[in-house]
Amino acid sequence: MAVLSKPSPPPYDLDDTGPVIRADWIGRGITYNTLDSIPARLHHTINADFTISEELESYFFPFPHLPLNHIVDWTIPPFNTRTDIPPSSFFSSDQANEEINTSNLQHIQVPARQVLAKLFKTSRQAWLDGARSVVLAYHTDDSARYPLSLVGFWLQLYNLMRDTIDPWTRSAAWVQRQQFPTAIQDAIEDLFANVQWSGYLRSFTESPPLASLTKILSDEWLDDTHITHLLDLLDHHVLNNPDSDTDLPPFVTVPPLITHDILHRHSLDRQISPRVADLEEFIHTGDVMQFTFITHVNGNHWTALNRWSMETRWAVQCRMACGMDCNPGSPSTAGPIYISPK
Repeated sequence: MAVLSKPSPPPYDLDDTGPVIRADWIGRGITYNTLDSIPARLHHTINADFTISEELESYFFPFPHLPLNHIVDWTIPPFNTRTDIPPSSFFSSDQANEEINTSNLQHIQVPARQVLAKLFKTSRQAWLDGARSVVLAYHTDDSARYPLSLVGFWLQLYNLMRDTIDPWTRSAAWVQRQQFPTAIQDAIEDLFANVQWSGYLRSFTESPPLASLTKILSDEWLDDTHITHLLDLLDHHVLNNPDSDTDLPPFVTVPPLITHDILHRHSLDRQISPRVADLEEFIHTGDVMQFTFITHVNGNHWTALNRWSMETRWAVQCRMACGMDCNPGSPSTAGPIYISPK
């Protein structure tokens, strides 16, 4: 019996802006990679199929201007605990027979995080291979097939939990375990009640988020002597607890623009404050994703945490935390970097 090969994909121009005819691309043995391998129009079409409507997004997800207290108390959909499900099991070549709406999104179980990570990586390729709907693979007796946009919803939820809900929930729990002086406790409660969970803070001339922030942030955090000593303490902590971040203290996210303003309130001299000057340089070149102030574990001073993009994070982290270049995959350097004040 002759072996039938898959039909070859049609010749295409990467810069072509014409409409996408799905039948020309599905099941043609095309490998999804980047815009270098498929036309931008196809890339946009696939992404659109995996994106929930703006109406659903605005209804389901917390509004960006709500305070941290809201995000900590936000009710999330249930997560399934099975981690042995291959991502291909979630896709069907049949058309969807169910809609996703504000009611069922609250109750549809979200795949376990380990499964989600694999699901996201394979979703675009699944589209090219003929996926037209999503099935709940952890319910083998469920015949419901949902639109591909359900995967996009799961991705947004996953990112929100990883980047916002999880760290702030840990922070709130950490605060509850501490016995702060009344002034600091009041200031932290003020932050949780006023700072927007999205992290977009207003300028330093306004209040309340920055008013409460400046009450407990001291200019002395720019002192390199304190930074050096506390980095040594951090290095010791990371080496002895490479996989543990459950006791990370609470933090207040500040976007790079605000961080730039903070640093320029001071006269930066590379000879006097080389670490801080390096920090300012990274912010200026755009490598910084976000800048965050957190309280140190002893509650007596504040710590500044800087998070770099994944491309530069390891090398910078090793140089600043350990004082040397290290293997990017080394578990001893896992975790965020801490630049600490007095």
